[in-house]
Amino acid sequence: MGKKFGEFCMFLLLAFLEFAILTVVYALIEDYVTYRRTDDLFDRIVVLAVVIVVGIVIPAYVVCWNIYTSKASNWEYTHATLTGHEETYQEYVVPGSHPRTATKYRKYKDIQIKYTVNNREYIKYISDHEANNRRHGRVRIKYLKKRPSYFRIVRGN
Repeated sequence: MGKKFGEFCMFLLLAFLEFAILTVVYALIEDYVTYRRTDDLFDRIVVLAVVIVVGIVIPAYVVCWNIYTSKASNWEYTHATLTGHEETYQEYVVPGSHPRTATKYRKYKDIQIKYTVNNREYIKYISDHEANNRRHGRVRIKYLKKRPSYFRIVRGN
């Protein structure tokens, strides 16, 4: 069996399991709604719409986006110029702590890059680690063909 057939079978299995879980959740929510209120068609439609959007539409979009970004043919490569402009920000060391009570924090720098795709200039920020602690020069990036504002840094030249 090929890889694509195996992925398709896994997708069908997950879709079946998700449908079973959604059916149980829908039955529980509908039972809760009908227990608290009178049996109303509008309530059932709203509950079903929420279950479909949260349980089917959003996960399907995420799966399709992951499949799209994983294909190498959807990416193009180019060079971005480091402009030297940097933005600094700080993050508190203790995760979840309130800014007033936190005593330790780290400062980070983001370096601005510019790149041009299809005669349109994009200005984005990357971490100084991704820029190899440089403020000037060039970095190699790959971007999605259909959405050039979405990019990743490529190590090496």
